[in-house]
Amino acid sequence: MGQKHNLKKQHKAFKARHATKGSIKAANKGRIEQSEGIAKKHVMTKLERRNLKTQARATKMSALAEKNKIFDGRNGVPRNVAIIPLTGDIDSVKVAEQLSTSLEAVQSNEGAGILSIPKFRQKLRLFIPKFQDFYQIMDAARGADFVLFVLSATEEIKDYGEQIIRCITSQGVSTSFGTIWNLQESLGTQLKEKQVVSSLTSWFTHFFPSEKLYNLENDSENKIIGRLLCQRTPKGIHWRDSKAYIIPEQMEVDSNNNIVLIGSVRGKSLSPSQFMFIQGYGDYKIAKIELLHGGNGNAGTSENAGMDVDMETDMDDDQKAIVSTEFSRLLPAEEAIEIHEDVNEHMEGRGIRVDGHADVTSLVEAKAEDNMIKQSRKLPEGTSSYQAAWFIEGEDYESDEDANILTDEEGELVAAEDNEMEDDNNMESESESGDEEMELESHREHDIEREAKDDLEFPDEIELDPMVPASKRLARYRGVRSIRHTDWDAREYDQRMPEEYPRLFRPGNLIAKGNYIVKNLGFSDVVSLGSKIKIYLETNDTNVRTATEEPSLLLNNGQLIAAYSLLPGEEKLGFVNTTITMDSEVMEPIKSKQPILIQYGPRRMLINPLYSQGGNSDNDVYKFFRFIHPGRTAVVTFIGPVSLTNAPVVYYRHDPENTIERKIIGAGSVQDSDADRIIVKTAILTGLPVKIHRKLITIKHMFFSRKDVEYFMQVPLFTKLGAQGFIKECLGTHGLFKATFDKKIKSEDTIAMALYKRVWPKRAVQV
Repeated sequence: MGQKHNLKKQHKAFKARHATKGSIKAANKGRIEQSEGIAKKHVMTKLERRNLKTQARATKMSALAEKNKIFDGRNGVPRNVAIIPLTGDIDSVKVAEQLSTSLEAVQSNEGAGILSIPKFRQKLRLFIPKFQDFYQIMDAARGADFVLFVLSATEEIKDYGEQIIRCITSQGVSTSFGTIWNLQESLGTQLKEKQVVSSLTSWFTHFFPSEKLYNLENDSENKIIGRLLCQRTPKGIHWRDSKAYIIPEQMEVDSNNNIVLIGSVRGKSLSPSQFMFIQGYGDYKIAKIELLHGGNGNAGTSENAGMDVDMETDMDDDQKAIVSTEFSRLLPAEEAIEIHEDVNEHMEGRGIRVDGHADVTSLVEAKAEDNMIKQSRKLPEGTSSYQAAWFIEGEDYESDEDANILTDEEGELVAAEDNEMEDDNNMESESESGDEEMELESHREHDIEREAKDDLEFPDEIELDPMVPASKRLARYRGVRSIRHTDWDAREYDQRMPEEYPRLFRPGNLIAKGNYIVKNLGFSDVVSLGSKIKIYLETNDTNVRTATEEPSLLLNNGQLIAAYSLLPGEEKLGFVNTTITMDSEVMEPIKSKQPILIQYGPRRMLINPLYSQGGNSDNDVYKFFRFIHPGRTAVVTFIGPVSLTNAPVVYYRHDPENTIERKIIGAGSVQDSDADRIIVKTAILTGLPVKIHRKLITIKHMFFSRKDVEYFMQVPLFTKLGAQGFIKECLGTHGLFKATFDKKIKSEDTIAMALYKRVWPKRAVQV
């Protein structure tokens, strides 16, 4: 056994309780040490915590009392209740009668459809939209304080009923209740009743987890529903309550052909300088507001009854600059933006544009080629400039095979014999044109499915016709080295630019713009919340006057017509960019520019949307989607009235043959109104490597002529396996070329070239 070494000197261990300056400096690695300076947090005592909870409870109770204030008293606003049936066997009129009987309601003399409830000192207004009128149901649910869904105990809820409740929840809904109709009369036994109630409750709580179902045939539960309608505070809809709106009690036309609406101000205070939007009709300018009596809001009092408020309100210069005094969809001509002229359009013989500039190399080669043409020499096809130097000047050299070749209107080559037979076949082609149109119509759906499948497997890839020059077919496209960093001028002139584009409204940041408008307009005490008013709207629309002459539309049939105020600028046209997330029930892709219905805020439009990628880009350039596939998210762009709030958006399928059912496609919200958003369509050309020599590759089947290769020479190349390269030189006359890449290419790789062009949205149509 070895002996333990005991002669080694043992140094005293460093036992300092604090780190040295050197160790601190090494740990900081050059960073400057800063003192935290955090004060010791005060620990609240039990009494302080109890006092804090009491204050929070008092604040909430005060806020609820303030919200319910507009419903109380003699001048209180009626509570709007929409009765929505989900099956066709439900009689909504009997549901309303049962509800009014349980509440011991009496007809009020303030207007048709308004019920007075003496027991709770409240007023209710019941709206009964038709089950077969989808738009009427959506409008009623959007403007109501309470939504009463009625489920049948005997009839199963079908797709149409499910679409109703799904669309209502997507557009935003206030306080909702669920009721069951025909439970005891149809079933009888308690066991069956429990089974039906359990099944319907499971279905209803999927959409409203915190709500329960009430039996309308049970007196006690019927009274509970009535008490909740009279005493509960409606939670409201955020986008709706952020503006002033009116549910008219009367609608008429005065001697000056102005629409006259009588109703109470809801949401926010109303300014006479605003425009009003009547759902189903359009935008109108306020001519005058007559205050009938003040409501229970902060500023309205009964002493102001009979006061007239017109457009001549006291506003400073900044407010007048915000408010538009003339109704116009577009900005004035003097405020239109300047469109930049495309200098490269006037350059003859230019090559393809790369990052906004014409290809100088192609331009020089084109000028040299023009000089050779001026020398009046005809050379055989495929002769290079080196070979042309050996031919004798002044003599023509033509191939006899090309003597019978002609060029048609599209630039394609056709034989002379075919050209002579064209006149003989004109009559036959005209007779067959009708059959071809029918055949194309029958195969339209099949073609869309095939295009969607190809777009999913080979996105943005196109095939060139060998007989059509690529420079002609892709004349509007340009090359881009990086779509995220390219300097693309948003206001560059384009032949397909909409005529109204320079005069479109450009609000910029929606949140900042909305806050600025509300802060500087001073809506405070013009017409306060809860005040009953008579509002005059300027119009020459005969359809609205005809509708007002039929009070059954508004009063007898239970249709809810709401008039919403617009923030200054919301009557203008602009780019409307909204997000869309495909509904889980939609299993087929939707093609871009295919007509769909959109509902954002109070508006409902028929649009031909452009789908593009989401996110934020520094250069405001976004990729265009030919299809939006199930489960994906995109941005929808169209030209229409802008929205300065992030209102919810619902998309419906447009079917002109079926005007009753509307199938939901997806939902989203308003993103912005950026008119400088550049949506670019991508076209990817692909080729195959023929010969590989290290990083020098010979490529075929991308182009079919030498001129096309020279035209697109400056556009960068890439492969599907991640290599980057560029065209080095042309080979022959059939579109072959050599290219170099930054790494070795595999034989199974595919060579590609991406080209881009800007696409423009179309104007929406009001529905």
